[in-house]
Amino acid sequence: MKTEILISFVFSFRNEEENIPELVHRIDTVMSSIRDTQYEMIFVNDDSTDHSFDILLKLQENYPIIIINMTRRFGVTPCILAGLAQAKGDAAIYMDADLQDPPEIIPQMIQRFKEGAEVVHTTRTH
Repeated sequence: MKTEILISFVFSFRNEEENIPELVHRIDTVMSSIRDTQYEMIFVNDDSTDHSFDILLKLQENYPIIIINMTRRFGVTPCILAGLAQAKGDAAIYMDADLQDPPEIIPQMIQRFKEGAEVVHTTRTH
């Protein structure tokens, strides 16, 4: 088995300027605590009208961020598919960009993947 894996995070977003900095920081904090694992964050812009794109450009200077700008508003599913098509990782994790999915559960998900699970999903309990 490979000693190091790459995790691709895919985020479909529209007008998330207030959430993106915290999301990126929390993903980076969580991922820096996981040994033998690298990551990339793929943000798919579903025609945002706020400053989300500008914020991501600035964050891209310090974090492994890929930005995909859709040509018009397509909706979540086509954006997820566009992000997955660009993912280079051994595994991909789709999360909502509005932080309703807590990044702090990522280590448990990656551990299950490392143990051999082909699909790992979560269930919201409250």
